[in-house]
Amino acid sequence: MVDDITKKEVSLTAPANNAILSTSGVTFSWETVEDADKYQLQIAIPSFEAAQQIVLDTVVSKNSYTQQLNIGKYEWRIRAINSAYETVYTKRSFEILNNDDFQNNTVVLLTPSNNLITKTASQKLSWDAIIGATNYQIQVLDENNTLVKDQTSETTVS
Repeated sequence: MVDDITKKEVSLTAPANNAILSTSGVTFSWETVEDADKYQLQIAIPSFEAAQQIVLDTVVSKNSYTQQLNIGKYEWRIRAINSAYETVYTKRSFEILNNDDFQNNTVVLLTPSNNLITKTASQKLSWDAIIGATNYQIQVLDENNTLVKDQTSETTVS
C-alpha cells in the first residue's frame, strides 16, 4: 500500500522568496517529505501565471538541485510525488541581477555518475556549462587523492 501524501506540503529552504542573487548557478533546496519517492521541480520565466518560458521541468530523487540560469526574474515550484499520490506545488520567486559572484557558481557534473565503479579505464567527462566561463580546469584524482590528470578545456566535455 502507498501512503497518501496529498495533504502534505513541501517546505522550501532556498532560495528564499523574492531573493536577489548575484550568481547564475542556483541551488534549489527543500525539506524531504515523508513517504515521497521523488520531487517534480519546475522553473518559469518570470512566473507560472505569466510564463514566457518553462526553463526546467524535471523529476529528482534528492532534496536539492543546481541549475545555471541567465540574468532575469524567475519563479520556481516543487511538489512531492510517490507511485500513487502527489502534493500541491509550493512556489517562490527570485531574481538574478548579475553574475558578479562568478566564483560561487557550481559546476554540475553529468558523467560519469558519482561513485561509479567500472573496469573501463577511458571515461567521458561532461558537465553543465557555467554562464560566462571561457574555459574549465579538469583534475582527476586517484583513490589516494593523488593528481593523475590536470588539463584545461574550452568545452564541457573531456
